Amino acid sequence: LLPKERQTMLFSATQTKAVEDLARLSIQNTAVYVEVENETKLATAEGLEQGYVSCPSDKRFLLLYTFLRKNKNKKIMVFFSSCNSVKFHSDLLCYIDLPVLEIHGKLKQQKRTTTFFQFCKQEKGVLCCTDVAARGLDIPS
Repeated sequence: LLPKERQTMLFSATQTKAVEDLARLSIQNTAVYVEVENETKLATAEGLEQGYVSCPSDKRFLLLYTFLRKNKNKKIMVFFSSCNSVKFHSDLLCYIDLPVLEIHGKLKQQKRTTTFFQFCKQEKGVLCCTDVAARGLDIPS
């Protein structure tokens, strides 16, 4: 089905065990890995605080709301697992008078770009986004 002479290329932003296994199964000869050297060993940018909380699902929204209210003078990004979840939580937070911005894949590119720059310019605020945004947004300090 596939030609005998072919070149297989696999691109990934992260090198996980699953990606490694896929490469081993897909590439017949020795694979060549190309990576960008990272000068810092830190996964978190300087000055950025990251955190998470495990709690029962029936308490999640109350915890999120309380956290956002107590930290209303900070710039906060909240990551959700789907576009629908971002939309639902953004609408709900705005409805209960906690204004937030949202970025997800169901918005047009122009709207995502405008929202992103709006969030960057703000001194404080909340951006609800899909977890995919965690890898690709560069928010200046």
